[in-house]
Amino acid sequence: MQQIRQVANMVRSARDPQAALMNMMGNNPQMQQVMNIVKKYDGDPMKAFRDMAEQNGLDPDEILSMIG
Repeated sequence: MQQIRQVANMVRSARDPQAALMNMMGNNPQMQQVMNIVKKYDGDPMKAFRDMAEQNGLDPDEILSMIG
């Protein structure tokens, strides 16, 4: 969870959050895997997040409240 918070804070505090996210994706194979998963959900990252959290027995709203 701490790692998720760190990434969220880093993207949020960047001058250009989208560019920061794209940079992380280019440098991290795990981020590329995440983007492939999002593509399977028609590009809807929230739908992908919620479904993946539930598949892993996690409450997506609880996670969102921790990082929001």
